[in-house]
Amino acid sequence: MDPETGEFKIVANYIGGKHRLEYVPDRQIHWSGGRTEPPADTPLCGFDGSLCPDNALPGYAILSMVLSSVVVVLAVASFFIYRYVDRLSIE
Repeated sequence: MDPETGEFKIVANYIGGKHRLEYVPDRQIHWSGGRTEPPADTPLCGFDGSLCPDNALPGYAILSMVLSSVVVVLAVASFFIYRYVDRLSIE
């Protein structure tokens, strides 16, 4: 479609017998979004997303972070409980 006139114009003809695409002289393809080239024939990550890396954490990494956090919380709680009990025994 010509963006200036809003009319559809033929820019190329496919010749089936020759399996060839012949462009019409002095006609330009107007790609959407102001592009100068056609869009990619496949999406960046593929049609099913298999071409992009999986950035999710594996299960063992999540489990180790949770267990590490629990150990740290228990260590801090134990320290404060020890100080509280020690202070009670001194008084």
